[in-house]
Amino acid sequence: MIKKEFVEVLSKRLQETKKRTDEIVDDFLGQIVESVNETGLVKFVGFGNFEAKDVPARTCRNPKTGESVEVKSKRKVLFKVGKEFKDSLNG
Repeated sequence: MIKKEFVEVLSKRLQETKKRTDEIVDDFLGQIVESVNETGLVKFVGFGNFEAKDVPARTCRNPKTGESVEVKSKRKVLFKVGKEFKDSLNG
């Protein structure tokens, strides 16, 4: 399902316009991004956790040339699925 389809389904469920529902979805996702950037963790009990993790700088090897390459440190986002969500998939 793409965002447009998600907004259509949600707008019918909420009995809102598609434009307003799209704004709500954008605000919701934006708040998740902002909160993960600030605190490093957003938890939705039963659904899952979004967590920022620091990846240290390291030296890797280019598989094509065999040459060593320095990779800068960065942050990445991990998502761990909650128990209720996982159980619904395997239920």
